[in-house]
Amino acid sequence: MTIYVDNAHLYLKCSLNVPTSHLFADTPEELHEMAKRIGLDRSAFQGDPGCYDVNATERADAIRLGAKEVTKDEAFKLLQSLKEAKKRSLKEARHARGTAAKNSRAEWLMGERITRALALTAFLIASGMTYKAHAQGAGDPA
Repeated sequence: MTIYVDNAHLYLKCSLNVPTSHLFADTPEELHEMAKRIGLDRSAFQGDPGCYDVNATERADAIRLGAKEVTKDEAFKLLQSLKEAKKRSLKEARHARGTAAKNSRAEWLMGERITRALALTAFLIASGMTYKAHAQGAGDPA
């Protein structure tokens, strides 16, 4: 897994007119760990797909600690691929939950059908009625 820092500071300034770069990683855990190591507060984290804005000092610290320098174009491509991977992962998780829910429902329905069939069989045996007579409306289980 890799942590990245882009060169957006050459092109971008934050609202305080300070050159800003982006720190991001392959996984959120790695990103937050690096942010902590260079002194960033977790509240500075910016959502989807997830990065921190860093100033020149924080950028230099991240590089010193092993972050890979990338161009703004490389950063854009990497962030897009991370975002798409996250979407795929969420879609697969939703599919897995849906499949599990469908299987659970099917198992429940099968259990209900078996329970009803057993109840009908017990009723027919107890009443001495045949299934054919029951199907013709001669009586229903209570």
